[in-house]
Amino acid sequence: MNAARELAAGQTWHYRAHDHNARSVIVIGAIVRFEERAPIVCCAVLNAPDRGQDGKAQATTIPFLPLAYDAAAQTLTEPSAQEFDLPEGFVPALQAWQEDARGLTCYTVPFDGRLDRMIALQMASIVETGQPA
Repeated sequence: MNAARELAAGQTWHYRAHDHNARSVIVIGAIVRFEERAPIVCCAVLNAPDRGQDGKAQATTIPFLPLAYDAAAQTLTEPSAQEFDLPEGFVPALQAWQEDARGLTCYTVPFDGRLDRMIALQMASIVETGQPA
């Protein structure tokens, strides 16, 4: 990510992807800021690579993905020339996340296009550090 560019709601970015799909982008929906904690980038992923039940590759939407600011910075590569709207499920998911009794948790590992891989990396990070995200 270009360090000179500040992340902001409404931006659309390309990202480092394990199985790169040029159509897949991340749309930033909100940045939650805290006094004594790093911000959390709340985003959606459009056209993310996924496998259907038949094993064939397909595109899917991840309506809500909370990333620690550092994880987002490691994920995002360049702004998209095309702008995209947030998916319909983003706002309700953001509201549910904000109201979750467990607190405002987020992924502290970069997203590489596969949510299952990200979850595995996050779990490995928790085991390694002994700290949840």
